[in-house]
Amino acid sequence: MLKPKSPQESFYGSYLYDRIVPVDHLLRKINQVVDFSFAGQILQDRYHPYIGRPAEDPDLEIALSTLAQQERVLIEEWPEVKAVYLTPLHVAEANVARRLKFLIEAPKQSLQIDVEKAIQWVQGTNHI
Repeated sequence: MLKPKSPQESFYGSYLYDRIVPVDHLLRKINQVVDFSFAGQILQDRYHPYIGRPAEDPDLEIALSTLAQQERVLIEEWPEVKAVYLTPLHVAEANVARRLKFLIEAPKQSLQIDVEKAIQWVQGTNHI
């Protein structure tokens, strides 16, 4: 079953396209010359109109596949959803998650704080 295109998906598609694909990129030049709508027409009989999970638009799949091969985006597929990340943001998020896991699993140390000294330090630092 093919998903019908919604105006909102087109907006996000063009927004992502503008953010990910450089102005002088070959993909933009190809997109100006070739009309990829034929892919949906060719593949339409491969999808049941009512049964199954809706498939993504073939145009979008081709573009995402190309960007993934160039390592500009990273695609994670889960049972119910496909997530697409800009590669640098995915790397940053994975590093933050790894550090948080390390901090959570690190042995806990109790801190010995001299309350009177702490109060004096806060008052002196903040001119109280």
